[in-house]
Amino acid sequence: MFDVKNLHYSIKGQNILEAVNFSLKPGKITALLGPNGAGKSTILRLLSKELEAQTGEICMNGKNLENWSLSELSCTRAVMPQKTELHFDFSVLDVVLMGRTPYNRGFETEFDCNVAMACLKEVESLDYAGRSFLSLSSGEQQRVMFARVLAQLENDANQNWLLLDEPISNLDPEHQLKTLETIQKLKNRNVGSFVILHDLSMAAAYADEVILLKEGKIAAVGAPEVVFCQENIQKVFNIFVDINTVTSNNKVSISNPRVS
Repeated sequence: MFDVKNLHYSIKGQNILEAVNFSLKPGKITALLGPNGAGKSTILRLLSKELEAQTGEICMNGKNLENWSLSELSCTRAVMPQKTELHFDFSVLDVVLMGRTPYNRGFETEFDCNVAMACLKEVESLDYAGRSFLSLSSGEQQRVMFARVLAQLENDANQNWLLLDEPISNLDPEHQLKTLETIQKLKNRNVGSFVILHDLSMAAAYADEVILLKEGKIAAVGAPEVVFCQENIQKVFNIFVDINTVTSNNKVSISNPRVS
């Protein structure tokens, strides 16, 4: 379990997050949505321990995040930030192999290379393995960075976590779907995924739980079919949408967004 209790965070006296409480469950996909500036990326940076919590408590697998070493964290959770800047001309394969560093300390084994190649194949980027990462388009780079976090999760741990900040923002529609389907497959390995998204319909289709955030406060949390109602969507996003229930899987379908 990943438990967040009474989390507050401020910068120069300005509240970014206020009284945030939620739990992430193993083998489930939790989607975080909200307007720009709501505090979504700040939550992810706190969960990954890139930022230290000022007030409140974050526990991962029953242990306070403050008590996890960086090496322990690297073998338990993988993080894909919204933007990753590389200033050196690494090959695509070398970038994905960075995900194996927690296990080999920089000395890649044949197993590590096989894992990296398998992850590149999973994201349909195997043909790029020998290319310069900097030569790729933004969408291709995003797929490679996704392969890197997949490689990091290839371990013997019985409880891993995947933290993703807008992992489909630069992708074409086909690869948006395939990325979310890959995340969904990780549920079979008991991986808990925390995904920041902007697409309401994607969250409705793939998330097990949804958190809506507005101005640093949680506006709603729960199953998509509960959270995605006209009242919540209008309150958080200032838009109207059409909401229908898909009877085959009891999921909601969201379409026809329009300004309120």
